[in-house]
Amino acid sequence: MLLDLDDFKIHNDTFGHPQGDLILKNFSQILRENVRDFDIICRYGGDEFTVILRDCLKDEAMIIAERIRLACEKTNFPGLEGKITVSIGVASYPEAQNNQDLISFADKSLYEVKRSGRNRVQVFELPSDPDSLPPS
Repeated sequence: MLLDLDDFKIHNDTFGHPQGDLILKNFSQILRENVRDFDIICRYGGDEFTVILRDCLKDEAMIIAERIRLACEKTNFPGLEGKITVSIGVASYPEAQNNQDLISFADKSLYEVKRSGRNRVQVFELPSDPDSLPPS
């Protein structure tokens, strides 16, 4: 899955980079508390993270992603007025045939979440016409 904190730049610009770093630290803790011990959490860049859910079916990945989203939404981040939310794109095998597809498909799902309002989870589904897929 790819995860992106919603409106992080606004929080960072409003409250400063030290506060932004604290948000990232607290969000990292949310991730650790809501994934399995053997899952892999990585900071992908800026306020974007990846979580690799090993041996995980799509339905279970959606449950884990939603658990993360809700935990973030309910957390009172220190020093902030208001909430921080997260948008999450999920991709899985067999739709993705390789690692590049996983990242590309999760990114497409994340982009769709951002475009349609943020603060939700979306799983990548192959279109009914496979020829309509852009190249990876």
